[in-house]
Amino acid sequence: MSFRQVKAIVRKDSKDQLIQTLKEAGVSGFNYFKVKGFGEFNLNSSEDENKSYCFDIYLSTSQVDKVKKLIMEATQSGQIGDGIITVSPVEEIIRVRDNQSIDLIK
Repeated sequence: MSFRQVKAIVRKDSKDQLIQTLKEAGVSGFNYFKVKGFGEFNLNSSEDENKSYCFDIYLSTSQVDKVKKLIMEATQSGQIGDGIITVSPVEEIIRVRDNQSIDLIK
C-alpha cells in the first residue's frame, strides 16, 4: 500500500468551503489548524489578518489527484495568497489506539 500526505495552506476565508468540500467528497480523516507565515507576497496588514489554515490529509496514492482537484476548486480565487499544496510520501500510518497499521482504502 502506498500512502501520501497532502498538505494545503489556504486563506482563512477558504477554510469553511474546503471543509465542506472534503466532507461532501467522502474524504475521511483530515486535520486543520491556524498558521502564520510569509509567502511570495509582502504582508502589509495586521498579524491577525494574515492567518491561514493548514490542512493535513493522509490518502492512498490513488486518491491524491482527486483531492488536489477538490482543494483547488474550493479555494482558488486567482489572487496572490491563495495558498499552496504539497504532496509527500508516507511510509506507514499506525493507529496509536491498537498499534495497527491503517489501510486507507475502504
